[in-house]
Amino acid sequence: MNFVPELKTSALVIGYSLEALQCAHSTGGILLVNSETKPHVYEEREAFNEWARLSFYLGMSGGHPLPSKVHSIRIDGHVANVTTEFYKLIKIEFEELYIFDMELVEGLPIEEEITQYEVYDWFNISRGAKHPACQILRPGPFLRKVVLYPSRRGSGAARGLRDCYAQSYLAPDELTTFECSETTARLATAGILKKSGFKGTPRVDQGVTSYNSLELVHDRRDTYKHKKMFLVDEGLPTHIFCCNIHI
Repeated sequence: MNFVPELKTSALVIGYSLEALQCAHSTGGILLVNSETKPHVYEEREAFNEWARLSFYLGMSGGHPLPSKVHSIRIDGHVANVTTEFYKLIKIEFEELYIFDMELVEGLPIEEEITQYEVYDWFNISRGAKHPACQILRPGPFLRKVVLYPSRRGSGAARGLRDCYAQSYLAPDELTTFECSETTARLATAGILKKSGFKGTPRVDQGVTSYNSLELVHDRRDTYKHKKMFLVDEGLPTHIFCCNIHI
């Protein structure tokens, strides 16, 4: 007979934003992490530090008890049936449910409608990385901000080297277009830096100094739900609360 872990809590909180962590902390409940929505480490430094503090506190105090990554969450009355990477099923009985994100959640008369994503394209500067930290603001939602920040690769920060990220706001249908793709973001960001006067490594030929172009390598793309709302059916139980925090 398979053992099914069972937990009980007065409040169950689903999400991983700063607001979700604050809710879990204030209610003394259990946090279920279903998506990565932490504050940006550079754009929202104070919020990120508070998020990190609460995440650590909840982990140490038992407020985040699941030992592995959540694969699915099905709500049935006052019970959340959770499958994880290492457990086929964990049951969590709750009195109240606070939902900050519907990712991986089933069994509720709620639809999450997303109208805009916040997108960060991260680049390693592989050539021409020695520049002062700065940010370039631009009109329009795609690549609206380009930021040079101290490199976190090896001893890059100590040597005054920079890497780069670009912030965009995109509609759901724009995420899959070539015009807003990672390749386009890399080429366009390199062009923005060049137009702003940033140069690559110097080279000297017969006493004449010229400069190579900056060389960017796309590291990763982080995509977050930015503007959303919950469409709730009238049959939603009164002990379940939708927390629309990013509208």
